[in-house]
Amino acid sequence: ALDGVHVVELSLPLGRLQYRGGYRLVRGLWGLLYRACVRAHGHPDVVHSHFVGWSAAAALAKPAHGYPLVVTEHTSGLMAPNPPRRMLRGISIAYAAADVLIAVSPALARRIRELTGRDAVYVPNLVDTGTFAGVR
Repeated sequence: ALDGVHVVELSLPLGRLQYRGGYRLVRGLWGLLYRACVRAHGHPDVVHSHFVGWSAAAALAKPAHGYPLVVTEHTSGLMAPNPPRRMLRGISIAYAAADVLIAVSPALARRIRELTGRDAVYVPNLVDTGTFAGVR
């Protein structure tokens, strides 16, 4: 539990692999991880996804499972003048299903609005400065 909230973190750092095959890879992995989580802990009250690929996978599975979806976007590739088409397809899938959309910077929130017309709530990334204390 984190501050009294039961949290299950599912994380596979796939990098650019998340975009392969029209999100089929992450969708399949998401399905396996989600079912294992439900077996071990029951159905979640909310799913909170990060980055384009995992958010698209969670969005594609949402109708079958009916969970609320919070998407936090960090993907700096969206700031490019012409983001890759597969990335734009992913944000279209993810943001359409998101009950709440979060951007980690004001610039990213503006860019999301430019690309999709969707408003994102700005919530900054938090850094534990204690991790860097005494590091030079």
